Amino acid sequence: RAVKGAASRKGAPARPRIGFHAPIAGGLANALLKAKEHGCDAVQMFSRNPRGWKARPLEPEEVAHFKRVRRASGVKVVAVHANYLINLAAADEEIRSKSVASFREEVERALLLGADYLIVHPGSARGACESDALRTCAESLKSACTGLKMRRFRILIENTAGQGECIGHRFEHLREISARCPELNLGVCLDTAHAFTAGYDLRDEDGLSAALDSLGRQVGPRNVLAVHFNDSRAAYNSRVDRHWHIGLGHIGAEALRRVATDPRLAHAAFLLETPQDELADDARNLGVLRSFLDGNDAPAGKEEAILDIRLKDRTEGPFYLQIRRQVEALISAGQLKPGDALPSPASLGQRLSVDRGEVQRAYFELEHAGLVTKSTGRDFLGKEKVTYAVK
Repeated sequence: RAVKGAASRKGAPARPRIGFHAPIAGGLANALLKAKEHGCDAVQMFSRNPRGWKARPLEPEEVAHFKRVRRASGVKVVAVHANYLINLAAADEEIRSKSVASFREEVERALLLGADYLIVHPGSARGACESDALRTCAESLKSACTGLKMRRFRILIENTAGQGECIGHRFEHLREISARCPELNLGVCLDTAHAFTAGYDLRDEDGLSAALDSLGRQVGPRNVLAVHFNDSRAAYNSRVDRHWHIGLGHIGAEALRRVATDPRLAHAAFLLETPQDELADDARNLGVLRSFLDGNDAPAGKEEAILDIRLKDRTEGPFYLQIRRQVEALISAGQLKPGDALPSPASLGQRLSVDRGEVQRAYFELEHAGLVTKSTGRDFLGKEKVTYAVK
C-alpha cells in the first residue's frame, strides 16, 4: 500500500515520513520505541535474526504487544527488511528453495505484525545469465507468495549497487521483475548509495532529474514507496556497496538535500541505513535529513580523522608502539583535536597492513594515558560496537 506521507496533511508542504533502521535487541517493539525516541514517524527493522534461515515463530502476545506499542508510538510507516541469506535469483536449486521458504516466512511475519512494507534485494545471478536471474527472481516471488492475502501490504524490491553478480542495479531490472509479477503489485525501495555506485550520478541537478525520470518511467513514480537515504563511501560507478554518513560521502550534502526535497519522492518514507558506530550517529544523521527538509543549514557532521601514520620495520619498535607514538605526536601538534573520531582498529589496521590487535593495543595505551576515550554502543543488529575519539 502507499502510506500517505506527511505531505498529505491539509495545508502542509510536501514532506516525507522519516526514520532509520532500528535495532530489535530486547524485543521487536523496541524498534518502535527507538523510532519514537528520535521523533520519527517511520521505521525499518528486521523481524528476526537476519543471518539465519529459520526463525522462531512469533508468539501471539508478542504480536499484540508490537501493535499496541505502534499505536502509542505514533509511527505511521513500518518497513521490515528481509534477511540477508535470501537469494531469490539463485541458480542453485537448493539455495533457491531455501530462499523461497525463508521469504515466505518473512512475508507471513510482516503480515502478522501489520507492517506496511517488506523490503528485499532481488538477489544474485551467481553464474547464471542476467535474464535468467531476473526471471528466476520473479518466479521465486510468486512461488513464495502463493495463497497469501496481501491486501494493502506491499513488497518493495530494492535497487542494488551491482556488486558481484547482483541484479537490480539498473532500474530496468526492477521494471522487468515487477512486470512478471502483476498479481503481487510490487513496489520499489530506492537506495541512494546503491544508485550512485551503480552509475546514476545524483551529484548535480541534471543527474538527479535524469535518474528520477528514468525510475519513474520504469516502475511508475507512485510505486517508489521507500527511500534508503544514504551517502556513499564508495566512488561513483564503482559497483561497491558502502553506506556512509549523510553529507560526508561521495554524493555530498547538497546533492542529498536535492533528493530529500524533490517532490517526486515526497510521498515515500525516507529511511536511514547509515553507519551506527556511535550512540549519537542516528540522531546526527536524522538531524541532517531534517535540516534538508526544513530548509536549514546542515548541522556539522561526524568525520573520521585521517591519520598520517607511516610504519617502519620492527627495528623501530613494535607496531602498536609506533602507532601510539605517532598518534600522540599528532595530538601534541594540534592536528588531532578533542572530539575527533579515530578510525576503527579494523580500518586502520587494514590501511597499515597490520593486525587490528596492534591498533587496539595502541588505543588501549592512549586511553590509559588520558589522550583517547572509548565509547560502546550497538549497531542495527544489536551487536556491540566500540569507537574511539580524542579526549
